[in-house]
Amino acid sequence: MLLHGMLTFCRMLSRHRLYAVLNIGGLGLGIAVFLLLSLVVRYEYGYDRFWPDQADIYRLDQLWAHSVGVPGDRTDFSTYRARDALRAEFPQIRASSRLIPQQVTLIAPPSDLRNGGARTMGSEQIQFVDPELPAVLALPVIDGQRAEALAAPDRIVLSARLARKYFGTIHAVGRTMRMVVDGSAQTYVVSAVFRDLPLASTYRIDAAAPIPERIRGQRSLHVWAAGTGATLLRFSDRMGMQAVAAHLGDFIAQHSNDALTLQYTRGFALTPLADMHFRDATAGADRDSVLALGIVGVLALLAATINYVNLATARAMLRAREVAMRKTLGASRALLTVQF
Repeated sequence: MLLHGMLTFCRMLSRHRLYAVLNIGGLGLGIAVFLLLSLVVRYEYGYDRFWPDQADIYRLDQLWAHSVGVPGDRTDFSTYRARDALRAEFPQIRASSRLIPQQVTLIAPPSDLRNGGARTMGSEQIQFVDPELPAVLALPVIDGQRAEALAAPDRIVLSARLARKYFGTIHAVGRTMRMVVDGSAQTYVVSAVFRDLPLASTYRIDAAAPIPERIRGQRSLHVWAAGTGATLLRFSDRMGMQAVAAHLGDFIAQHSNDALTLQYTRGFALTPLADMHFRDATAGADRDSVLALGIVGVLALLAATINYVNLATARAMLRAREVAMRKTLGASRALLTVQF
């Protein structure tokens, strides 16, 4: 029965080539467009959804003023001192960490190059963070302990990609490497290795280490009007977040009487981790545009389906005589249903 149906189908294709191209090609193209655009929409809407408890994680955005009393820009970075000031005032903040990106040179000593490590030196972007980072972003650790990974100032955590690059294996905990920043070198011990983060991530962390003392001591970082990097906050629940958010709009104005500071900045606002991809101007993603692509995909599938049904209906009258002849010759109803 199956072989007979296939032979009939092949004969139909050879006799009605134009119909076959329009019908099968149109439906196939519609399905392909729908699936492709569905993948795009799924990717864009899936940004940062892989983080555990991502609904409780927010970024602290700084509100800047073009002039006194005039609302200005909202940036995804905030002043260095904001994190400590907020933690001291709001117990609703469960954990927090600053992320200060910097380009550094990593060097794996030859004595630690085992299992065929491919490289000993390279330029990488590292995130200097607070020890609480693992409590904010639950890095998917595959070697080592996540909770205390950044507890000491000479600890560093690496992605699996960097661990393989510098040590030839993901089991690099306990090995040492040198970090050169602005001509100054320091030895670090690998305390954890985590799985490579998905591409659909706002913070594509490859390496993280505690904020070094030379950065903490910079006087320029301890003024309210200086933005240094992102500040992530994790709240115990939504009510705690709302309680903190209600006091952020004029937080700086309440804690500083410096006229120059108040001329440029007033306070802060919170952005949910799941919304960062669409809210950030630098991300290049627009929620309405992505939604429009999804609608186009659905319409393409709908148009292809309607076209298929219309062409099949138009051919039905032409096949009526053949169906009648086959029934006369003894074809079963099931066979005719499969074939036509």
